Amino acid sequence: MTTKLILVRHGETDWNLNRRFQGISDIPLNEHGRVQAGYAREALKDVHLDAVYASPLKRARETAEIICQEHSVPITTAPGLREQNVGVWEGLGYPEITERWPRKIEQWKNCPGQLTIPEGERMAEVQERAVATFWKIADAHPGETVLLASHMVCLSTILDYFSGVDLDDIWAHPIYNAGINVIEVAPEEEADPADRDSRVTITYWNYGDHLPEEERRPPANVKKLK
Repeated sequence: MTTKLILVRHGETDWNLNRRFQGISDIPLNEHGRVQAGYAREALKDVHLDAVYASPLKRARETAEIICQEHSVPITTAPGLREQNVGVWEGLGYPEITERWPRKIEQWKNCPGQLTIPEGERMAEVQERAVATFWKIADAHPGETVLLASHMVCLSTILDYFSGVDLDDIWAHPIYNAGINVIEVAPEEEADPADRDSRVTITYWNYGDHLPEEERRPPANVKKLK
């Protein structure tokens, strides 16, 4: 049987609203973020979940908790699903970063895969541990449906990896707050044993029909639920 992994980005926080870099800072959802998580809960209420994993950061954990109000499934903390560590940029806004690191903020906008933030984590490092976590979870739940609650950069690196999108193009495929993505993994016997990535199909990328229209930016790659 196919394994289905449902990847959900956390709801809004005050730092999202004020365009401050959150990274691994443990910022909770704001009230609107809890409403957004409720939209995701409603969208997934009729989907049977066998397991739920969440980033250790409050905003992702709380999003998972709100979704799980419709499901009697315990939440397992997965450190590999935490957001990118943005080092000395943690808590800063775009104006301050632009003033202090003008070249680096241009890299962040235009070629983020090449950027090294002082004391931070490169996107390739995020992708390596995020994809490893994805496979660890998928391998532990063959034939089951699993929810992963995480963050914009972390989830995007997983989707980019399996779709072959370069990390420099990560912003071309945004994920809404409380946006839903679905990845299906075919059984081992149905794929090349030497290439487990060939078992992966991205079914939905940045599904957001459960969100109010005004909260949906026009992303470059959206697949709608049938």
